[in-house]
Amino acid sequence: SSIEGGTLKLKNEMHPQDYKVVIIPGGKTIRWANLKKIKALYDAGGREIATGTLPWKSAEFGHDEDVVATIKAMFPDAPLGNTKSPFSASTAWPGYGPDLAFDGSQETRWNAKDGSSSNQWLQVEFKDEVPVNQVEVHELFDRITAFRVQYSKGGEWVDWTEGTRLGKNVMKLDQVRTAKVRLCLDQVKSDSASIAEFSVTLDGQAPQEMRTKDRITSSNRKGGMAVFLRRPDASSLREALDAIIDTFDVEFQPGEELRYIHKVLHGKNIYLFANLGSKPLNTWVELRGIMAPELWDPHTGRITKARYSHVDKGGEKITRVKLDLDQIKSVFVVATQE
Repeated sequence: SSIEGGTLKLKNEMHPQDYKVVIIPGGKTIRWANLKKIKALYDAGGREIATGTLPWKSAEFGHDEDVVATIKAMFPDAPLGNTKSPFSASTAWPGYGPDLAFDGSQETRWNAKDGSSSNQWLQVEFKDEVPVNQVEVHELFDRITAFRVQYSKGGEWVDWTEGTRLGKNVMKLDQVRTAKVRLCLDQVKSDSASIAEFSVTLDGQAPQEMRTKDRITSSNRKGGMAVFLRRPDASSLREALDAIIDTFDVEFQPGEELRYIHKVLHGKNIYLFANLGSKPLNTWVELRGIMAPELWDPHTGRITKARYSHVDKGGEKITRVKLDLDQIKSVFVVATQE
């Protein structure tokens, strides 16, 4: 492989490939050899997207400090994965840790260990004492039959409020200054406690240290960009890609049930498009570069000239190609790039 401009070139003999964006999946460990190449791409103007957790350990011995320094250079404002989490719990079911009760999503949750029917707790800790007067909880499955909310004062836990049914609850309480708040789940009528969201605020406003941006972007003088997505999903990943890439290799209307593969063979661009939906598809696709494409029908073997046009987009020339595909049908678009 080599880096030319802001492009990573994989010089495979059978199928060479060019990449302008590298995605770093969330995790605590990364190969130092790979991270060096990613950093070189960034320095040359390439783009990176990191998701969930930034790594702080090397898969090779003796390079943990190199990994930390390099990640900080690309993502200076994003939290490293080894930063102590402010969220904790008495127990957790694997894959349902306490952080998931504080991520702003109703689709994720903290769940106590299976079979831990009572005497569980979920806690948030601030760096310093802060003023708070409101607690909001969204419990799932309506299992909790006795609970308390406590705050820390002088190293001791003080009961703030209590109840017998939690559910979805906004509790407005006397204002206190504290560095820790926890939700005690004293009795659970079946299985284990499950909390989708737990927040501690002052009149609905979270303490400043908890207002973490979901997307943090940094850049350099060469045009390199690095994006950190704290809670990656299909929508946030698409938005990040749209923000750092002007022209995609292939682009079509979001929501279309269209799938594709792009290969290059003997100088020809070969795209296979398939309509996997239950309805006929009549749409335009955009291919990077100037081409005079043909449509090769794999069902009949017929070859026809495509309906197409050339336009400028993001400082590059693209070819717009009309596709008419019945449901569960496919077509090859074959063209030599001019």
